[in-house]
Order: sequence, then structure tokens, then C-alpha cells
Amino acid sequence: MMRAMSADPKEKRMGALKIIATVIMTIFFLNIVRKLILGEIKMAAWKNGAITNEDGAKLKMKSARALRLNFGFLVVAMATFLFAE
Repeated sequence: MMRAMSADPKEKRMGALKIIATVIMTIFFLNIVRKLILGEIKMAAWKNGAITNEDGAKLKMKSARALRLNFGFLVVAMATFLFAE
């Protein structure tokens, strides 16, 4: 906390960058968890026959693509957090 209070503007910027990176990491982590939970619910519906095979295959592909994208953004936010020194 004392680093953010210092007079050096570069340290203030880095502190702000870390806070922003932390918020972004939290958002993407929660988004990944949400997509995993919703994906499991939809996959269970697909296995029970509530969703057709064609729709289930599209759903699986979209879900995997969205998860990869979210993991990528999460890694970028983590790297920003780690190297903001």
C-alpha cells in the first residue's frame, strides 16, 4: 500500500496497472468457471437427448473455442500482473 502512496509517478502507474490486471484476471477466471458449468449442463442435456447430435457438436466446438479465448486473455492478464514491476 505504501508503494502506491509514493511520489514516483512510474510506481503509481505500475500499481494502477496491477490493480487493473487483477480485476481483468478475476473477470476472466469467473467467466471461465461460468462457461465450464454451463457447458457441463448443456453436455448433460445433449447426452440425455434433449439436444440433437448436430446441435451438440456445434455447442461443443463453440464452448471449446470460447474457453481457449478466455484462457488466452487470462494468461495475458497474468503476465501483465507479473511483469508490472
